[in-house]
Formats: sequence, structure tokens, C-alpha cells
Amino acid sequence: MQKPIATWNPANQFWETDQADLFSEHSEPYSATFPTSGMTRSGQLLPLPLSAPATDESGYSLLPTPAVNDMGDGKTVAWWDEWTSKMKAKTGNGNGHGNSLAIEAKRHYP
Repeated sequence: MQKPIATWNPANQFWETDQADLFSEHSEPYSATFPTSGMTRSGQLLPLPLSAPATDESGYSLLPTPAVNDMGDGKTVAWWDEWTSKMKAKTGNGNGHGNSLAIEAKRHYP
């Protein structure tokens, strides 16, 4: 079970943490901003469980937003790279259509 963020104290009518107050035997009142998502169960404020195991990776990958007409659909990565090089030499702005989702998917996930 996950560690609660805070616990409801019905006698004092406030949320409290599991840390003891320095000047009394009572727990510290919860004074942080409540998370944007979570759940309460049996008077405990709990974080939502992760939908997948957490990773220690810091990298990321961004794929282009799919287009209605993906110019690279059905093409190979080599063909696409050659074509975009030709278009860049000819027009100065690459392919003029942005990246192809199909090509980027093939490039990242062969």
C-alpha cells in the first residue's frame, strides 16, 4: 500500500501529515497544496497508483503529430532521407511538409 500524503483528523477537523509536531505529541497539519490528482480512502489522502512502473530514465522521444496525408507513408527511411535532401537543396526548406510520422516511427522502432 502506498504511503498516505495526509490523514484526516476528525477530532480536529483538518488533514495532518505523519510527522510529529516539535512542540506537541500531535501530528503536523498538512499545509502543502493538495495534488491535482489523488484519492481518499478510509480518511487517507493517497497518490494515484502509477499506470506503469516508474523508470529512472531521463530521455524522451517526441514523434510528429500525425497528418491527414502522411507523405512518408509506404516509403523507406533511406528513400525519405534522400528525397528530403533533394528538396532541401532545391527549395532550401527541407521537404516543406514537416516530418513524417510513418518514417519517424520506422526510424525509432525498426
